Amino acid sequence: MMGVIIEMSSSIIVAEDEPITRMDICEMLTSAGYYVAGEASNGLQVVELCRRCKPDLVLMDIKMPKLDGIQAAKLLIKENIVESIIMLTAYSGKECIILKF
Repeated sequence: MMGVIIEMSSSIIVAEDEPITRMDICEMLTSAGYYVAGEASNGLQVVELCRRCKPDLVLMDIKMPKLDGIQAAKLLIKENIVESIIMLTAYSGKECIILKF
């Protein structure tokens, strides 16, 4: 299994529909020296933002409005827009843990 190495100069997009959670993630990343290139609150926003910014990494919630994280990730992979996607979730159900791309 390959690991993901994200350099400090890498651009990161954070996609999370809960504003406080999104703000906390962005603060943790920037205080650790990472560059947060943008934030999105739904799946449609993250796809459009990634098309414009071409980030190195997307940290994305699975459950989001308009287009969920799984559908958004499939689009980003199909369009070969981003190097890596890390999916986040607070849910523990199998449908959120076992993803098939």
